[in-house]
Amino acid sequence: MTASVALYCINLQDAGARRALMEEQFAQISFPAQFIEAVDGRALDIASVKEYDRKARLRYGADLAPNEIACALSHKRALETFLASGNAFGVVLEDDVKLAGDFETAIRDLLGREAKWDVVRFHLARKNKRPLKVRKLNDRYDLIVPFNATHGLLGSIYTKQGAAKAAKSLERFHLAADTHLGETFRNSLVTAALSPPLVFERDIVSTIGARPKGGDMHEGSALKKLRLRRMKLERSIGKRVDAARTWLRLRGG
Repeated sequence: MTASVALYCINLQDAGARRALMEEQFAQISFPAQFIEAVDGRALDIASVKEYDRKARLRYGADLAPNEIACALSHKRALETFLASGNAFGVVLEDDVKLAGDFETAIRDLLGREAKWDVVRFHLARKNKRPLKVRKLNDRYDLIVPFNATHGLLGSIYTKQGAAKAAKSLERFHLAADTHLGETFRNSLVTAALSPPLVFERDIVSTIGARPKGGDMHEGSALKKLRLRRMKLERSIGKRVDAARTWLRLRGG
């Protein structure tokens, strides 16, 4: 018997069309679904967001866009809602996704074995070369450990422990939510992924918006660029070491 699973879909209050598209998909699934009201970046005063470490951010580049900060806060809200529930597993979805036709079957197959992971990503925005294969989930999907999980948060399933780690880490951030949660060597999230993807991004205009000038962390003073290079080197080494450690854990080694 599959442990209790619920879906938590992040949705802006005025994004009715997106909500309707998600409701159509949820109607085909037996898991209960709940919409989480997203934090609206359009009304956000970033100086008042205690979770946003602006000082750390400005060491590398310009501020995150308000909607990027709101995105991180929205994911934190979804995780906290799951943690307050009686469900054993929580699927956090953004409202611009299309679910694979075998979405529910794949999740049930995933949960057919003990969950040694904290989170399984359903979609990786960047292709991972030679990911570490853990096991075959079924005839279509493999459970893998990605070397790069820092791009995209369209859909993920969390254990209670994983959600607690993720929510705790989001109490202080200076990177976009996907990059922040993907830095598993810092937040200790035991992260796996499904290949091929279980969710897909719809061709819908993003609500994130553009960052302020220099916000991509590739512009700025020579000192900022030096700090950025150092951070990238630490990330490159850290994610590879952590991926190997995670693979050994999930393989039972």
